[in-house]
Amino acid sequence: MAKIIVVTNFSESSRNALEYACQFLNNPTTSVLLLNIFSFPGSFTGDGIAIAALSETIANDERKLQEEYEWVRSNYPEINIQAEMVTGVFLDELYAKAVEENTVLIVMGAGGNYTELLSWDSNIVDAFIDLNIPVLAQLRTNGGLYLETGPQAGLLLTAETDDESVKDLYKSLDWSWVFGLGFRSKLGLGLDARYNLGLTKIGDSGTEFEKNAKNSVIQIGVFFAFGPH
Repeated sequence: MAKIIVVTNFSESSRNALEYACQFLNNPTTSVLLLNIFSFPGSFTGDGIAIAALSETIANDERKLQEEYEWVRSNYPEINIQAEMVTGVFLDELYAKAVEENTVLIVMGAGGNYTELLSWDSNIVDAFIDLNIPVLAQLRTNGGLYLETGPQAGLLLTAETDDESVKDLYKSLDWSWVFGLGFRSKLGLGLDARYNLGLTKIGDSGTEFEKNAKNSVIQIGVFFAFGPH
């Protein structure tokens, strides 16, 4: 059974990511782990007042996690879902859980209002600008449908987080293998979908999660082609 991790910090973006994952994976052969990672703030002093405040925050997050779990069970009863909260460094805990669960996909929201206890925007969300160069072979049918596959090279042009360059943390060349399906009408208008399977680890440094990360992308497009069919 395929295992999917959906990370939540209870923001609107997290709910959107959770709903997308449920719609996309709504079948009994998929197991979903709804995961919340609580990271202790750097200013944590460990005194009695601070511990009491954190205990209350953790309890509140556990309640929110249960509400998200119940929302999935109510709206997508076919999904095999579990909910879990862990504490620790965000990237380290996410990587450890992904390895432990033999995860095939991690889903999370990329925006929203994040608390200082779990600031994904500074810890994990980097902006990449790549120049991708695919070399694909196509198998076409008379009806306009086609299959395509082949290697793709990605050249890293820019990588930024919080408006600071982090390009030195990542490899400049990224290899992937493309699987595609499309349709082109006689008028030249077409639709295509591709899955780019990352083959190389893109990280040069950082945490174990960052060094072992790979680029895998789902693309859906509309195009207009000139020339003979």
